[in-house]
Amino acid sequence: MEQDNTILIVTHGNIGKELLDSASMFIKIEQQVHVIGLYADDDINDVHKKVKNFISHHAAVLILTDLLSGATTRIAALSLQYPQVEVITGMNLVMLISAIRESLNYDVKTLAAVVKKTAVEDIVNVRKRIDDEE
Repeated sequence: MEQDNTILIVTHGNIGKELLDSASMFIKIEQQVHVIGLYADDDINDVHKKVKNFISHHAAVLILTDLLSGATTRIAALSLQYPQVEVITGMNLVMLISAIRESLNYDVKTLAAVVKKTAVEDIVNVRKRIDDEE
C-alpha cells in the first residue's frame, strides 16, 4: 500500500534547494518535496510557524535538516510533538535521494530509519575501503 509521506527539507540558506536540484540529476522527483530555508535575516519564530503550518496540511512528514546543533534542527525538533513527524539531521545527497525513492513504500517512522541507515552506509573513507578490498 502506498504511503502518504511528504518530505520537508529545512536547511540553512539554499542548501536544501541545491541538494534537491542535484537529486533531480539522479532521479525523477514526483513525490511531494518542499524546502524551507533559514537565512541570516530570518526570525526563527517565523520559520517555525512555516514548518508548523506545513505539517498541519500533511498526513505524515519526514523532515530532513542539515546540522544537528543548528537552528534548523532545533526548529524541526519542536515538531516531534506530532506523532506523524520524524526528523533526520545531517542531510546529504544520498539521504535525500533515499527519502524520495522510498517515501511511498514505508510509514514515516520506518522511512526515517531506512533513510538514516542508507545515509550512514554511504559515509565511507574511500582509501580504507579500497585498501580493505585488496
